[in-house]
Amino acid sequence: MIRALLALLLWLALSAPAQASDQGQLLEFEKVSAPGLPLQRLTIWLPPGYDRSKRRYGVVYMHDGHNLIELKHSNFNKIWAADKAMLAAMRRGVQPRIIVGIWAPGSDRYRQYLPHDIYQSATGDLRAQMDKLAAGPVLSDAYLAWLAR
Repeated sequence: MIRALLALLLWLALSAPAQASDQGQLLEFEKVSAPGLPLQRLTIWLPPGYDRSKRRYGVVYMHDGHNLIELKHSNFNKIWAADKAMLAAMRRGVQPRIIVGIWAPGSDRYRQYLPHDIYQSATGDLRAQMDKLAAGPVLSDAYLAWLAR
């Protein structure tokens, strides 16, 4: 799955103009299929020169991808400016990385982020509170498996 996504990224990077070449390139994927999960949304930032390079890049995966780069998508009218942080790190000699922001899946956020082992070990009132917040099966094992693949 990830290899197919990266191949798609490469194709898009080669075929689409960069948002601002010296600031990197931003790609959006709104409906990404992931086994056992609701549809996922991704924001992907490619470092400057990615589309002209043959090198391999490391990848940083970040949760709550809507808060990473663009203010118009953010919660609380704040962003983490992950792209700006990577550009600053690159100026200090850090090798460029691709940033993959996985958006929080709305009402499924708790089910996707709650560690399954912790959920399984909870009892009594704590388990009842978790069940109420999750409002469905806990999906974190499927989420982690998708990220790892």
